[in-house]
Amino acid sequence: VGGLIMLLVTTSMWTFQRWQTRQTGRSSMWYAITIGLMLYVHYFLFVLMIVQALVFLLSRPTLKLIRQALHVVLMIFLIWLPWLPWLAHLVQWAQRRLVLQSEVGSPPAGKQTPGQ
Repeated sequence: VGGLIMLLVTTSMWTFQRWQTRQTGRSSMWYAITIGLMLYVHYFLFVLMIVQALVFLLSRPTLKLIRQALHVVLMIFLIWLPWLPWLAHLVQWAQRRLVLQSEVGSPPAGKQTPGQ
């Protein structure tokens, strides 16, 4: 998994820089795809996306780039949309686990991971 993360982080930075330089819809599409894939691999990669968004905003983007950025956000959301039900399941599982821990002091045996 570590190698895949490094590949996606590098690809994301490359496509981000390419989009900023070329300012084309096609470049923004490839950037959105790499961000979507990054979020599927590990949720913590969201931090890199936030850093890239800050760099984007601090670079004083043109109106054209802002429009493309809105499309990028929409594409990332659509790519990530199928994962949202699983996220809701994880949140519910974590809440149940916290309630059980507060009532009993530890989770019941066999209930260590969600989905099992």
